[in-house]
Amino acid sequence: MQEVSSGKAISNTRAKPTFLTIGSERRISTGQWNHSLMADHVILEGNEKPLPIGTLAKVAHGSGSPRNKKNVRRNLRRLRQELMSRGYLLLITYEHLKGAQFAKLYNPNSEEDRQTLDHTLGMMQKKGDLLHSEQMRARQIAEATNITDAA
Repeated sequence: MQEVSSGKAISNTRAKPTFLTIGSERRISTGQWNHSLMADHVILEGNEKPLPIGTLAKVAHGSGSPRNKKNVRRNLRRLRQELMSRGYLLLITYEHLKGAQFAKLYNPNSEEDRQTLDHTLGMMQKKGDLLHSEQMRARQIAEATNITDAA
């Protein structure tokens, strides 16, 4: 005996992830990393103060467990690229033997951020983590923000 299909196509579509506000905290609805939403979060929250990796893990995955922090660290390069495509620079603070600890948007008015940017670009170029075109784009963004903030 064979079943007769109704002729309707079955589509498995997923809802696009969004931010949920639970109490005073923001979370991604799917509980999974999303480059675009995390870039939005960093733009909103990471202008003035560095964001701890644990905080980013809580937003993306719901908790700041070591495994979730590891997943965040794994996605930082792509997050940096996403932010660069939007005209922002992401500064990442590393601790010896612990990896990335903080992420912050570049503020050209901060002397500390300018020094960190030069150091970060040098280290990334040395490690081969930054393509030449990405390095040139980062320097263009830094120069453009310096000019617009000085005016």
